[in-house]
Amino acid sequence: SIVVNGGGTSLTGTAPAGTAGNATVAVTTPGGTTNVPGGYTYTAVQAPTASGISPTTGSTAGGTAFTITGTNLTGASVTFNGVAATSI
Repeated sequence: SIVVNGGGTSLTGTAPAGTAGNATVAVTTPGGTTNVPGGYTYTAVQAPTASGISPTTGSTAGGTAFTITGTNLTGASVTFNGVAATSI
């Protein structure tokens, strides 16, 4: 929800999801509506990159702990031949 400070001079909130690019931001009160100058720019979520996995081998029974290194891995899921890894 939007929180307005006691003096009515600032407010805070969380932006909704959007597509990359500029978005018009409108503030509406009982007195009318105004747009924020310059709006808000959504940036594209960066694709993950994987630079390695350790160890590189494991039992066919599964259960081998692993570490993948790379960038932009926040929120990742991992599959091995289409089967989801656990404890991610």
